[in-house]
Amino acid sequence: MNTINNEQEFAAKNVTNDIIHGFVTAKGGAVTFIEITEEFGKGEYEYSTEGNMVYWRGLTAETCDCIISLVAQHRIMMYPTDEYVYLVDGVHVKLPVAHRPPKAGYKSPHWLPVVLWTIEQVKDRMAKNLMLRKPSWRKLYREAGYDI
Repeated sequence: MNTINNEQEFAAKNVTNDIIHGFVTAKGGAVTFIEITEEFGKGEYEYSTEGNMVYWRGLTAETCDCIISLVAQHRIMMYPTDEYVYLVDGVHVKLPVAHRPPKAGYKSPHWLPVVLWTIEQVKDRMAKNLMLRKPSWRKLYREAGYDI
């Protein structure tokens, strides 16, 4: 795996939606943000939502924009995972973990550990009954507009 250490190497990478989608596809899904930053570089941007839910800190602007775009286009989805998936890779996020986010959101930032999957991978795993076993998750993603 390539680690990008400076701006010149990152600029040569030319991050696009298709490149990130291809990376998640090639990895077979369950891609962590650690793998994303190792492949596409570290930056100073945070991917978060209202309610103080933080998915990841330390993305480049281009990578963050591409992931936001891919999620909005329903080409990839973020699937909650256990924080230990990140600990295995040697990363400890210094935020409280969001276990059961309140409807009104948190008062302070909380980390929601997720992995990235392409929609094709999700559909394949669902057909094999390997993912989204809880009806509440299926309903949540369908309400968000995913055709799964």
